[in-house]
Amino acid sequence: MSGKSVTLQAGRIITYVLIVLLLVGGVGFVAYFTNGFTDGFKSFYVSVNGENVLDAKTDVIISPSAPLEVDVKYTFGRFSKKLTGYEVKVVPAADFTFTVDGATHSFANEEDLTGGFEIVEDDESFKLIPKGGLGFIMSGVYPDSEVVVNKSSVPKDTDLFTVIVYSKDKTASVSIGCRLEDYDTEGVTLDEEAIVF
Repeated sequence: MSGKSVTLQAGRIITYVLIVLLLVGGVGFVAYFTNGFTDGFKSFYVSVNGENVLDAKTDVIISPSAPLEVDVKYTFGRFSKKLTGYEVKVVPAADFTFTVDGATHSFANEEDLTGGFEIVEDDESFKLIPKGGLGFIMSGVYPDSEVVVNKSSVPKDTDLFTVIVYSKDKTASVSIGCRLEDYDTEGVTLDEEAIVF
């Protein structure tokens, strides 16, 4: 066998191996973004604490000192500058009753709770910071009213909010279920008798 023929055979083997690797990588890529070929291809997703979320995530604990931090991603965002932008909305994930100016309301019937959170937005990420405990959050939703949350009616150890992150054109979305780290804490009350001047 001549040296030229051995080189030609080695070149073919390397080419075949590269083709197989590309095919396997392509199939793996599609499988990842289709949830093992069970869903449609996801072109929009988010990252929460370094974990990619293609559809939904639950049990994320947040607080004013530990906000929800989300990176917004488009699968082909590197190839098109038009694939940017997002919108955030917070909706209920649980049900309990609370009062607004004495009238009883159902938490589950609230359409938008975003006013109870501060959202610090960047081009490709955001932080969602609760305005305090549950009472402060609901006061942010109803800023001109007296809001009373009966804490005993609030379910424990369950997601209270769903953060929905929409793509810019709203054709895709990702849901993140959140609960408060300590929703019994409504703020700091000072004992006036203990203050010394």
